[in-house]
Amino acid sequence: MNDNFILRLQNITKSFGDTQVLRGISIDIRQGEFITFLGSSGCGKTTTLRIIAGLEEPDSGAVLLEGRDVTALAPNKRDVNTVFQSYALFPHMTVEKNIAYVPALSKSPLWKGEERRRRAAELLESADNYDKTAVLMGKVKKYLQHNYMVCDISLDSVSAILNLNASYFSALFKRTFQVNFLDYLTELRMEAAKELLHDPLRSTAEVANMVGYESANYFTRAFKKKVGVTPTDYRRGAARGRGGGTA
Repeated sequence: MNDNFILRLQNITKSFGDTQVLRGISIDIRQGEFITFLGSSGCGKTTTLRIIAGLEEPDSGAVLLEGRDVTALAPNKRDVNTVFQSYALFPHMTVEKNIAYVPALSKSPLWKGEERRRRAAELLESADNYDKTAVLMGKVKKYLQHNYMVCDISLDSVSAILNLNASYFSALFKRTFQVNFLDYLTELRMEAAKELLHDPLRSTAEVANMVGYESANYFTRAFKKKVGVTPTDYRRGAARGRGGGTA
């Protein structure tokens, strides 16, 4: 492959009637690169992708795939896959047959007979488990948002409620929300604490207890670590209209 380019677009132009959508588009994409097209609606993103896939012909220019000119090739003759924005399933086929359709075109022995059914079942089970996990984690997040002030709420207590191993639940939470369980819980508590500290009639100990800390000293250390100042200094800053530091 010349210069390790897996895909090259060379001076692609495309018009629909009197409207020119693409004007001399050129791009070089190397093996292993992840490319995203960004732009406003109607700027030509989808048209460019359709030209790459062979679903649309350019008015001029060339599409090179691994150094080979595929501009005039039909979609099924070029090794390019397209995932459409809306569902593109065959309504007369079962879910299993839709899943197996494209792999079956490759005539791979891995997608024949019982093996095809087994693989389709695995994919369906994986999708079902993903949906169930997303629903479960959504409920966990909502539970934390409503119960973060409970002192004994913890990774162990929540995982016990779900009847899940604590390490497994921790990894599942982080994979779903891209944040550690404890960091998320602390963030909820500190945001609530900052609001409560604006009330001069509430002591630090009262605020600590209201956001789930039995010890005012432990709360003070956690607050300073997260916010950058002690609760007392934050309260003074808020009273002066400075906000008491940054989170």
